[in-house]
Amino acid sequence: MTFEQIISRIESKKVDSTARRYVTNIRDFNEWLAEEYPEVTIFDVDFLHIEENLEEMKDDGYSASSIGIRQAALSGFYKESLKFVEAGRLDVHLEENPVEDVDLSDWSDLDKRSQKAQESKEDVTYLTSEQVEELVENVGSPKLRNELIVRLLFQTGLRCGELVNTRVDDVDTDSREMRVHSQKSHRNRVVYYQPSLDVLMNQWLNGGYRDSLVPASDSPYLFPTYQSEQISEYSITRIVSTAAEEMGLQEVYGTDMNGNDRHKITAHTLRHSFAVAALKGGMNVRTLQKALGHSKLETTEVYLDLAEEDVKEAFSRLEI
Repeated sequence: MTFEQIISRIESKKVDSTARRYVTNIRDFNEWLAEEYPEVTIFDVDFLHIEENLEEMKDDGYSASSIGIRQAALSGFYKESLKFVEAGRLDVHLEENPVEDVDLSDWSDLDKRSQKAQESKEDVTYLTSEQVEELVENVGSPKLRNELIVRLLFQTGLRCGELVNTRVDDVDTDSREMRVHSQKSHRNRVVYYQPSLDVLMNQWLNGGYRDSLVPASDSPYLFPTYQSEQISEYSITRIVSTAAEEMGLQEVYGTDMNGNDRHKITAHTLRHSFAVAALKGGMNVRTLQKALGHSKLETTEVYLDLAEEDVKEAFSRLEI
């Protein structure tokens, strides 16, 4: 019994419309898992992996009903999987349905709101180009590396995990393009950075900055560290969060599932900032969808409302 056979089983037991939604959500989760936790298979996850995925959906502006469907689809997948484990037809270590331990009861902003745009306008935080410049000025050491990281996130809209997994060979400095790999999926894409990063990128790759890190000689990744061949998502988020604190822009708005503070300004904020800046600069929403790697256009459309709010504010300041 394989992943695809379980998917087929679910398709055969549901009406067409429900089956399509379930299968799409299961595949989307499996692709997300491959990108964020490449060493973990869909049969190895625990409830924390699922809560993280659902929380990311919330941050990306999905409605309560969409998140509920994802949760139900995954629950159905694991129920089917457990049947085959018990029958000896699926050789994986799966003892219980991990979805049963998922707790979204404290997500008060999901209970009655059904309009995705309204949710997103309230949840999404983004920075203006001027604020990003100030953020760059406040990054800590190593200054050149951290400035390059912040500017790349803002200019490309990459997810933090995507930048972490970017390899030197994925960067073409002549065309200023970066290849983004979505493991086990067909949504690989190319993003581009601006000519303003040429000097920084050249200094990092060819000016001795990257090579000064001991693990760099054996690392295929664009950003190694002093201790590791690959920088972590946590380190990048800390770079952004600390810089935001230095400029007096950081806020704490709650705690995560482990009791750690949740900050308003994170690495993901720069992805939101890119999206809003791209729309304001004239990029159409379909092109933005492709640049961000969104599977659904409705996820990208969240940013239309945010860009429109800036236009309204600009008109309100006119004195004519």
